[in-house]
Amino acid sequence: MTVRGPDRRRSSSQRWSLRTDRSCATFATVALAVSMISCVHVRELELDFEAHRTGAAPPGIDSIAGHWTLVPDHTSRNAGTVLAQQMETTAERHHLALIRSLDLSDAHMRVAVREQAGEISSGGGLAFRWDEGAGYVVWVDGVSMRARVDDVSESHRRTLGLCDVRPPEHEWWVLDLVVIDRSITLRVDGELCVSIDDDAHQRRGGIGFVTFADARTHFDDFALESK
Repeated sequence: MTVRGPDRRRSSSQRWSLRTDRSCATFATVALAVSMISCVHVRELELDFEAHRTGAAPPGIDSIAGHWTLVPDHTSRNAGTVLAQQMETTAERHHLALIRSLDLSDAHMRVAVREQAGEISSGGGLAFRWDEGAGYVVWVDGVSMRARVDDVSESHRRTLGLCDVRPPEHEWWVLDLVVIDRSITLRVDGELCVSIDDDAHQRRGGIGFVTFADARTHFDDFALESK
């Protein structure tokens, strides 16, 4: 697999942008990004973290589990600030940070991911249709060299699909996810990895960033399109 870094062609002025349905009211300024969303009918969302202070909690992101903060990363697209999960634990559980106020069913999502460290697991991915402690988790693990789609709750983790990957250590790669009705399609750096149908979680739910066990990971350049 050829693994590339995040797309560097986009202007650094496009740090935060939001597009909603006409019926959706928003408040404050674009600089407040996700924290300004006042309803769930988001059509397009792009975010990185360049305009925000490192060492702080990420604005518009709710930490559900783990230690999520903003850190500098000179290898990122703008050689600036990224979102990081920094908690290290041997417990085999996910660390999760949800994008505030997003509540969607079908969407096309992309995120750039860079592993930092981890012996049990490394790397990370996205959670979607997350509701009341359960939902889908899609992630790439650099230790097992596998990408996977899991049905996750507080009591179980059921693997729905797997594929072999080779994300280069400490370099950026891109996870691309399309969810429509029962269909879940995962691409890693542009290559088709998993395509499955499942109906465990069909309702709207939250979307966010995820790591597993002791994986310390950086995230940047999240983009979402929803019908």
